[in-house]
Amino acid sequence: MKRLYMGSLAWAALAMAAQGGEWKLERVEDRNGIAIYQCPDPEKPDFQRLLAKPPGDGPFPAVVLNHGGRTGAPFLYECLTFPENGFVTIACDLRHKEIPVEDFRNLKWQEGMGPGTSPEDIRRDREEIDILKSLKFVDPDKIAMYGHSGGGHLTVGFLALGNQDKAVKVAAITSAGIYPKDPDHLRDPKNPDGYRVFPQLGHVQAMSVAIEEVKNIDVPLLSIHGKKDHICPVESAETLKEELDKHGKENTLVIREEADHNDVKSAADFEEVIRYFREHLGLADSAHSKRGAGASK
Repeated sequence: MKRLYMGSLAWAALAMAAQGGEWKLERVEDRNGIAIYQCPDPEKPDFQRLLAKPPGDGPFPAVVLNHGGRTGAPFLYECLTFPENGFVTIACDLRHKEIPVEDFRNLKWQEGMGPGTSPEDIRRDREEIDILKSLKFVDPDKIAMYGHSGGGHLTVGFLALGNQDKAVKVAAITSAGIYPKDPDHLRDPKNPDGYRVFPQLGHVQAMSVAIEEVKNIDVPLLSIHGKKDHICPVESAETLKEELDKHGKENTLVIREEADHNDVKSAADFEEVIRYFREHLGLADSAHSKRGAGASK
């Protein structure tokens, strides 16, 4: 994966990027017609934010990406299917990337820093939405959000806590959800103090929005989860669906019977997400985006 570094003069030139009007972008790479840009934070020159733009003038629909535990803005490179299918796509380093690996594994981050409810991560998502809305080639009324793992928990948290104006119209998550209602049956029989998920179910709890906040989610949500997920148990997705259904919220849960935590970022899964986004944003179906196999509602 390519890492992006920019010289001090380039950063100085971009220090004016956010001072009103359309955000300025620095083109850093082209991949098969997809232009990839750095979109810097004038106050944090080491902060990474990447944007991918399809060929043409637009206006295009857009996707805000939320990464998992140990990735950052380069998560965009894992999700190039979105710009390849006509979506401007943006990703940044989220706060959980700042947690040392051992602290992350041992649940030692500060209170309020968990990816699902971190006010700072919700703020960063909101800033990305503002950036998208400032760009002439983005349709400001057709913004979606996608997150995997910790980024999926953040997506749920953003929808519940930060999307009162429905700036995000539709969302999708993979390998995420909320803290299960009945976690006791997830305990490891060989380790009464632990759980059959890694590192502990407390990890999922720390990343989850409170269950009573789920009622605030007012946009369609697609969830794809592997039944053999050893990090975020499928019960997390099932509990989220149960709560959404209870409150009459539109949602779809797809369970891949043989999939583990990172298996649900396959081409078929991304096609399912893109089809869902197109359907709920009122866009014509893409020739490259067909309904994935094995879906269930």
